[in-house]
Amino acid sequence: MSRHLILLSAIAVASLLPFAVQAGSGKVPPNAKPRSYGSGWECLPGFLETSNGCRKIKLPANAYLTGDSYGSGWACKRGFRGDSSSCKSIIVPEHAYITGESYGDGWTCERGFEKRDRKCHPIDLPPNAFLADGAYGYAWKCERGYRRAGTTCVAIQVPKNGFLTDSEYGKGWDCEAGFRQVDGACHQVTVPENAYMTNVTSDRPWECRRGFRARGDKCVAVRVPNNGYLAEALYGKGWKCKRGYRSTSDLCERIEIPTNGFLAPSGKSWRCDRGYKQTNGRCERLVLPMHAFIDETGNDWACEMPFRRSSNKCVAS
Repeated sequence: MSRHLILLSAIAVASLLPFAVQAGSGKVPPNAKPRSYGSGWECLPGFLETSNGCRKIKLPANAYLTGDSYGSGWACKRGFRGDSSSCKSIIVPEHAYITGESYGDGWTCERGFEKRDRKCHPIDLPPNAFLADGAYGYAWKCERGYRRAGTTCVAIQVPKNGFLTDSEYGKGWDCEAGFRQVDGACHQVTVPENAYMTNVTSDRPWECRRGFRARGDKCVAVRVPNNGYLAEALYGKGWKCKRGYRSTSDLCERIEIPTNGFLAPSGKSWRCDRGYKQTNGRCERLVLPMHAFIDETGNDWACEMPFRRSSNKCVAS
């Protein structure tokens, strides 16, 4: 190894020595002990690891050791807040209590009081209101049958054929079955013949029975042609053709299947047998050139390897 490389290696090793001491390696310094697992050492309780060994933690009044090897190594007792070197008492106003949280003021108001100007003031409940249980949002809520209006609770005016809801949104009431809201009132819904009630809040709170379709404010019978049947879908004509028939205007016409053809699985069209192809509504036999075979569709042909299709022949690639 050259003298230049030896010098570089020595410099690299020397640069890592402080990190080795910080990581708790090498000789065990005072106020430290060997690690219980692995190699190296760790500081005793009450000491923090430094580049030179273990430094004694300066524990301020009203603090306790955390046992952490990082940070300050101590934390303030309940009821105190810490800065960089001390723990100061949390000033708790009347009608408040310590929360023990490390953020915010460290205290909150008792039930029936609200925080304002770093004090706890009594919550002024208006008539027909009660204290809310949640820590967030309004400190009080209105009783059932009332709605909040600024700092008061006003009665919900329920129209005839309506009822109170438990929702805090909207009008606070809804219409009974068979009625719907129109301009703040509950108007009776007229259900036409051959219909039934559904959702009273929709534009049309009724649906026609099976076999009928809505036309304006009435339900008219679906006219099913011969060889057809009623469809369950609410859209379209209301009917479909049986298997082997196709829809043409308002009729179901039989599907004419040519010789060497068969009805497709859908039942709405036809296909040619294997070895035949559709040509002008007929099934014509496939004419295979040399080096060709019927492909996977069964209705066309492809060339064997190494031939390729060119017009109606298989030519060498």
